[in-house]
Amino acid sequence: MAIETYNIMHSKNEMRTTVWIRTDLLKEAGELSGMKTMKSIIDSALEEFVRRRKLKSILDLEGKAELSYSLEELLESRAKDVPD
Repeated sequence: MAIETYNIMHSKNEMRTTVWIRTDLLKEAGELSGMKTMKSIIDSALEEFVRRRKLKSILDLEGKAELSYSLEELLESRAKDVPD
């Protein structure tokens, strides 16, 4: 397993950093995604990580709130929110 360092350029919402990345994972991620640049692969991986953690936190709420709506009441309420 080879490890290399990469410098990532920065702009307004980005930062420059040196990281140690497993080249086998970077190469496989690039092949699976079709992305060509290290920056796009790393950005995509971080976005996916954040998305999954947010989704998990929402799913962890399942069963923690009691809803007192019947299916009919819920559908009626939803129908009011949807424009004709």
